[in-house]
Amino acid sequence: MGRKALLSADTNFDIGSAGAGFGALCGITKGGLGTSSLTFEAGGTVGALIAANPVGNALTPDEKHFWAAPFEIDNEFGGYGVSQDIPPSLGIEQSKLGALHPQANTTIGVIATDFDLDKAELKRLAIAAHDGLARAIYPSHLPYDGDLIFAVSTGKIEKPKDPVLLSTLSSATAHCVARAVARGVYHAQAEDGDLKPTGGQLMDG
Repeated sequence: MGRKALLSADTNFDIGSAGAGFGALCGITKGGLGTSSLTFEAGGTVGALIAANPVGNALTPDEKHFWAAPFEIDNEFGGYGVSQDIPPSLGIEQSKLGALHPQANTTIGVIATDFDLDKAELKRLAIAAHDGLARAIYPSHLPYDGDLIFAVSTGKIEKPKDPVLLSTLSSATAHCVARAVARGVYHAQAEDGDLKPTGGQLMDG
């Protein structure tokens, strides 16, 4: 199966309920596979590929907006905007706690850049990537989540010498991860036998 996936790899691929996103759940909705990227004016790109299957939820309590809405680009996950009514809440009631096996949850993914970063710098990107999870999923990083994000570099572009640019790269990484989570949930497709509705079904209902 792994060899087949490698041979069929392409820059164009399905997201939502495809690949690692098939069967994923995200709080009160279906989860999914999402991707996003940012390209810098001076050159260089950072991208994220995330399979969102967390305990927490990607939608705000009103079920009409994504937590990641402030970072959305070009209505990539529906353009529902930012919620104007977020009551104080720990978010547990909109999570999967109590609904599934405690080991049936995880958000995994990879972030990649063409900047030639060393191991320590890639670790910083991976740390920033987890901030992206916290921006898109609430509650996040719970004891029953198995969150794991890998950071890789193609090494094609000399890394920025300016520490401000390196910091900007970390910030962009968190943005990309948040957007990828929301895109994965937004593009999930309804199927017979679904345990949860799609994000679109809830927000458009």
